[in-house]
Amino acid sequence: MYAGSFCHKSVACCGVSIIMVNNVDLTARANDRDLHGLTVWFADNCPSLLPEFQQLLQYWSRLTPEGGMPSRKHMRPQDLVSHLPNIVLLDIIRDEDGAISDIKTRLEGTEVAFFYGDITGHSVTRLPSGEARDRVFFYADILDEFNKPIVSRLSEIRSDRPLVSAHGVYIPLAEDGITMDKIFLALFMK
Repeated sequence: MYAGSFCHKSVACCGVSIIMVNNVDLTARANDRDLHGLTVWFADNCPSLLPEFQQLLQYWSRLTPEGGMPSRKHMRPQDLVSHLPNIVLLDIIRDEDGAISDIKTRLEGTEVAFFYGDITGHSVTRLPSGEARDRVFFYADILDEFNKPIVSRLSEIRSDRPLVSAHGVYIPLAEDGITMDKIFLALFMK
């Protein structure tokens, strides 16, 4: 399992869990984006991980060079065959100051596309749900700041579907080993 050294404290409040990492309260960021029913952990502090997440985090850990992050080129699709329907690969677009300005979907598994709609090749701003778009940018901001995988749990009510529990693992990738340029994620909906 991925091992790290973040201080973590999580307390439920107003539908969003309070997340403290290295004395940084990430709850305000979630509340600013009006995200509800969301809980986020750093992977090394998640109280329980789905077996699929454990496998993906172990895979990421094996690929991670010392002092950096792995890149997409380190990953082999044949290693991930059983997870392909649930995988998404996102490209990070940065402005001239280096801030994240957009996120584009490079690859989207069939299970994810069925639930959220197929936006392969397009910006996540094309997601039908504004809250889903905000969550992607929220996760990207956390990954960009801390360069460590995160795990999320979401209880979401959609007008076209019953109550859904979505579990995700978000893993930063960096071509140069330092600056995140992609996000590898796996989502499992119930």
